[in-house]
Amino acid sequence: AGRTRQLPEFVLSLGLFCLLTGLIWVGDRSLYNRLFYWLVILPAVCAVFCSRQALLDGLKSKVARAYLPFASYMVMTMLWSEGAGNGLDLVKRLVIAVLFFCFIFEFGRRYPERLIATIRWSAMFSVLAAVYLLYLFVSKGGQGRLGGIGPLSNPLLVSHVFGFFLALWLGHYFFKQRFIEPVDFYALAILGSLIFATGSRTPLMATAVTVVWLTVLSANRKAVGTLLMFAIAGGSVCLFFPEAITQRGLSYRTVIWMDTIRQIGEDPWFGHGIGTPIRIWVDALNQ
Repeated sequence: AGRTRQLPEFVLSLGLFCLLTGLIWVGDRSLYNRLFYWLVILPAVCAVFCSRQALLDGLKSKVARAYLPFASYMVMTMLWSEGAGNGLDLVKRLVIAVLFFCFIFEFGRRYPERLIATIRWSAMFSVLAAVYLLYLFVSKGGQGRLGGIGPLSNPLLVSHVFGFFLALWLGHYFFKQRFIEPVDFYALAILGSLIFATGSRTPLMATAVTVVWLTVLSANRKAVGTLLMFAIAGGSVCLFFPEAITQRGLSYRTVIWMDTIRQIGEDPWFGHGIGTPIRIWVDALNQ
């Protein structure tokens, strides 16, 4: 009976760990997809079939309540979309998202401590992986932009995945009581160095926004002190390493943003519909 009770807990923990960290260590992206279906979606389907209450409870969560109207709207936009493509594929993706909500809700309802522990171990693993990638980068001369291995084949993907863990560590630090948290400091320094080494500036901007938002949510002296500390660190980067911010210019971002805003303005209320291709012309590139 003990083994039967422990098996779901083990499967849920393994599924969540693979979901959070799989792109870092799995060798093939298709394998990551299979792990997601077998260790996350399949347990969610089993939970729903074994207990309809699990589905009902999952749909009662605030995230699900916000998601369901959005999903319904996405399906409805297929009526006027220029390139909706396969409607069944869209519905499948929306259903998978609902099953993922059920997976997390069931995990948290049955094993809340194990859920927190799994997220904590995933965050620790991300730091160890960041140390390894930084070691590879430095051992090869530390020139250019840091790239990843396996599915994380380019710097942008690396910055996105590890940027998620950086935000996770920031949240963990902000809501601790003490100002000095050595483990959190080491984790933030390592992950921040990795993202800086990728040369991707958007994750740096996202990190700054995250710090400001966490400061607003916390609204205490520790949060303000942390905000000032990050402001000093950001100012130091701009002062001593300005090329890290300016060497690639704006990368046509302003042109892309302005044309995107123009296209949104063409149909601001209902949108162009899911699957409608986005065409943005950049004069400097003549394409």
